[in-house]
Amino acid sequence: MCTTVLLADDEYLEREALKIIIHEGMQDVEIVGEASSGREAVALHATLKPYIIFMDIKMPGIDGIQATEIIKKENPHVVIIIITAYDEFSLAQKAIKAGADDYILKPARPQEILAVINKYRHTAKMIKMNDITEKEIEMFGLLKKGDYYRFKKALNDIIPEIAAAEKHDVDSFRSRLIQWIAEIFKISHGLSHKQEKLINLQFYSTYELGAQKNIEAMIQWFNGLMEKLYDVVFREKEMNLNKELEIILNYIEKNYHKGITLEDVAKHVGLSPFYLSKLFKKQVGINFIEYVTKKKIEKAKDLLIHTNMPVINIALELGFHEPNYFSKVFKKVEGITPSQYRDQIGKI
Repeated sequence: MCTTVLLADDEYLEREALKIIIHEGMQDVEIVGEASSGREAVALHATLKPYIIFMDIKMPGIDGIQATEIIKKENPHVVIIIITAYDEFSLAQKAIKAGADDYILKPARPQEILAVINKYRHTAKMIKMNDITEKEIEMFGLLKKGDYYRFKKALNDIIPEIAAAEKHDVDSFRSRLIQWIAEIFKISHGLSHKQEKLINLQFYSTYELGAQKNIEAMIQWFNGLMEKLYDVVFREKEMNLNKELEIILNYIEKNYHKGITLEDVAKHVGLSPFYLSKLFKKQVGINFIEYVTKKKIEKAKDLLIHTNMPVINIALELGFHEPNYFSKVFKKVEGITPSQYRDQIGKI
């Protein structure tokens, strides 16, 4: 199948140079149109439906960034390669956020142009978004929520299935990874302020993925890319969460016997009760009430063993205003009443 390409650059000589590089270096690639402005690129895309668009950023009227955004809204599957000068890096960042799949720095070497076409030339084989499996939709949904660990687990579950289904078609598997990478980086740009690092990571993936010769090598490379993504996007967030959680747990440790509520802790750390509840369950593994109850029962056991304090006093000490309720909670956790627990320990 022939790969169709649209060239969008307001400089005639730049378009001619690209045409020469592509015609001399690629087979089964057809340049179906040329645009000298962003508006013209949008119009030609609508009529020609190319698989790949080389888009210059600085063009009169609608620039390359605006054109990219318009085209991607109409057709998220078209591959848009941004072409930019060295002093336009910040514009390249904006273009990637607008939906561009890749970018090449001017002056581009012929091997760079050919490499990026090779990476995306099998776009025609790529699965359309409405054919993506429910598992993949759920997987990307987890990433959008910032839940990297569940996203990675879902990814690890899906990869063997896709690899088995496409074991005889390396190009099809590569195309699937290209689609995933584009979506993953699109989401990641919304989760992190480290835009330059993300764009560099995405840029170099163009050449690295193309160098992988078989499915096993691609999976190994892709897992490495996800580790790098974690370092850029999530590690700092996790460190901040750990600091937040440490403050929360310290406050509970000092105040659990005072009958503190979720609202009390949320007010202390400046979070909404709803967010704190979700954060606590996710990070600790049990909900706030279970955690505080566990702390109280552990302290009660300590007092029952090492002091002669009456059960009623222990209940009051731990913030239980009704001794009967304390006994009921204790029995639910330990299976016996506080008095029975003290008697059993005393016999050991």
